[in-house]
Amino acid sequence: GGGLGRGQGGGAAADGGPADGGPAWLASLSGLASLPAAQSEVEQLRREAAQVRSEIDLARRSLSEVRRGAESAGEQLEATQARLQATQSELADGVAQLAAAREEAAAATRAAEGARRQADEYSRQARERRRELEALRRDVKEADALRAAREGDAPRRTPPP
Repeated sequence: GGGLGRGQGGGAAADGGPADGGPAWLASLSGLASLPAAQSEVEQLRREAAQVRSEIDLARRSLSEVRRGAESAGEQLEATQARLQATQSELADGVAQLAAAREEAAAATRAAEGARRQADEYSRQARERRRELEALRRDVKEADALRAAREGDAPRRTPPP
């Protein structure tokens, strides 16, 4: 018949209780003995989880600051690019003005050269007229001298030029 052997019978002995020294009963006893250690471990894990959550929050705040810094840097870059474009535009305007000023200077130089050539031509013509006038004066003197000689009253003095 069915005696109270291991794993048989009723009561605590069926669970491997103290009547036959079953391993389930020992495990439950060691579990009860290690409950404070397990609670301490759970508390430690909770503290570590809180620390990790705190570090995650800090990382999120740091990331937000980095994003704001990047946005600010992006805005500064856009402003700098706008200033650079304005400077390039001013530079292009300056180059165009310089080219126009150079062209004006070249035109003024050409005009001055033309005026100088014209003045040289007027001087040459004036010298030519002076020579012609001197030749005419000589011719008049000679004609006066010839007329006076023909008329018999040669002048004792030279007529004024």
